[in-house]
Amino acid sequence: MLAEGLVGSGQAEQAAAVLARVRADHGQVAYLRPALAWLDGWLAELQDGPEGAQLIYQSGEDTAGVLSPFYMARLLLAHGRLLRRTGQRRPAVERLQRAHDLYLALRAAPFIAQTEEELAACRLPTEPAKQQPVAALTSRETEVAHLVGKGLSNPEIAAELFISRKAMEYHLGNIYAKCGLNGRQQLRRFVEQWRQPTTI
Repeated sequence: MLAEGLVGSGQAEQAAAVLARVRADHGQVAYLRPALAWLDGWLAELQDGPEGAQLIYQSGEDTAGVLSPFYMARLLLAHGRLLRRTGQRRPAVERLQRAHDLYLALRAAPFIAQTEEELAACRLPTEPAKQQPVAALTSRETEVAHLVGKGLSNPEIAAELFISRKAMEYHLGNIYAKCGLNGRQQLRRFVEQWRQPTTI
């Protein structure tokens, strides 16, 4: 936590010293490897620029185990953010989605929101898809769809779910793509079908 605070506040030299001590004392502890890679990469972004940081992040992904899903997710989020900012959107999305899945499993709400923000910022074009069953939607996408069905606007839905408008738009785009829909009116009709009782 000390190293994170130092890097986050731009105190690179102090952060490097703390990380060196952690590495000397605990560098062989498997669950700390993704944490060290995340912090080393973040520090490299401050000191050396994106190229060196990307190498550190990638090396961390290649060598980190599965003992620390939280730190692995932080590593993936940091790497995905850097890739997005350097114009490498597709590899960014791959890492951000993996981070998002890990955070969902951990129910780490603030970090889920961060990954959703980054995914929304990637702005990848969605490809038309065949209509899929409602089960294909994530729980958050289902919430968004229900609120659209109730007639709420994007800002109202974002406020209701405590997410940003960009994250809201990202989820809405996913819903349209997964369900093969072309706009809000079609989505409202689609949601109405969920509410209708099935006949036997």
